[in-house]
Amino acid sequence: TSNNFYLTEVQLEVGDKATPFEHRSFDDELYRCQRYFIKAENIANQDYLLTLQPYATSGIYGTIAQFPRLMRITPTVGQGGNFGAYGSNSGDASVPTTINSLQSSDLGWKTGGWTGSAVFIQGGGAVVYWQNGAFLTADAEL
Repeated sequence: TSNNFYLTEVQLEVGDKATPFEHRSFDDELYRCQRYFIKAENIANQDYLLTLQPYATSGIYGTIAQFPRLMRITPTVGQGGNFGAYGSNSGDASVPTTINSLQSSDLGWKTGGWTGSAVFIQGGGAVVYWQNGAFLTADAEL
C-alpha cells in the first residue's frame, strides 16, 4: 500500500551471457567514483592546507592539494567558501577569500598566481588555510 519497491544485488549485463555476480567493497566503489568527481571539504574550524613559496611580494602559486585518486582525465575544478594565507613574517597576507587562478593539473588543485597585498617575502613561505565549510571540487565526468 505504500508503493515502495526495494531492489538489491542486481547486476546488468551486456549481451546474452550472465557472468558471476560481482561483490564490490565500499572502498572499491568509492575509488571508482572518485575517478569522476571529488569534493574536499573542511568540516573543522579554520585549518591549514599547506605551505607554498611566494614568487613575489604580492603573490603565491603552486599545488594546493593533491587529488586522493588519479582522475579519469584532467578535471574542471571549482571552489567555495573562504580561503586565505599567512606570510612567513607571521602577518595575515589579507589575500582574497577565494583562490585566484584556481587551476587543475593531472595530480591536484593548483593556483597560478594567488595574489594579495604586498606582505609576502619573495622566496619565503606562505601558509594557506581554509575556513569551516570551504571546499574544492574536481569534475571529470563523461
